[in-house]
Amino acid sequence: MLSSITEMKKLILITTLTIWTFSLFAQSSTTFQRDSLSNILVGVWEIEKTIDKEGSEVKSITRQTKNSPLGNEIQIKATGPKMTLNQDNSYELEFTPKHTSKGNWFLQNSNRLILQLITRKGTRNYDMLKIGAEAFVKRLNMIQKEI
Repeated sequence: MLSSITEMKKLILITTLTIWTFSLFAQSSTTFQRDSLSNILVGVWEIEKTIDKEGSEVKSITRQTKNSPLGNEIQIKATGPKMTLNQDNSYELEFTPKHTSKGNWFLQNSNRLILQLITRKGTRNYDMLKIGAEAFVKRLNMIQKEI
């Protein structure tokens, strides 16, 4: 009986060590993959073309604008901004030479890049973002009430 208890303890110990070893390798591999991908992403990125779900190239997107000084609709080029991802995890999006956005970036996982916009309170950008966020929350609340 003593031998079966000893064997059981050995089996539990070996199983625990095996699981612990696998979890260590899995964690370090994921971190290594994320760090490697981050190093690859650092640099200047420009969108060459935009493709829709069907595989067709999109040149521009038309958006309806109500009561806008620009008219009832606007055409938006589907090329996007020039994006610079820096080694220190800061980024800059350049829409035009005089219109840029800055913030921080990080990889949430190997399929998702997160951009965090930084803006100063009291600036025009801050006020526009605040209005947009408030409208978004109101719209979400309306949708939830409809459901």
